[in-house]
Amino acid sequence: MSSASIVLRIAQSQIGYKESPRNSNKTKYGKAYGMNGQPWCAIFVWWVFTQANCPELFFGGKKSAYCPTIADFYIAKKQTVSKGSGKPGDI
Repeated sequence: MSSASIVLRIAQSQIGYKESPRNSNKTKYGKAYGMNGQPWCAIFVWWVFTQANCPELFFGGKKSAYCPTIADFYIAKKQTVSKGSGKPGDI
């Protein structure tokens, strides 16, 4: 199974997960990351790639909880796709 397939399977397995308490940003993803209670959109993506045993495919294996930093990383590496051109496994 490809890394993209594994990443997608893990991400899909989390559909319906909710932060608790509501509107607190407290999640198992933030806890694993070491920043529980913070906005977790990028943290979730880091968690999924970590769970898929391919953390190097996300942000070069480093951590970032800030979407613009992650976007700048991939822009600098010329690893972006145009709007509407994404494929399964792209972030």
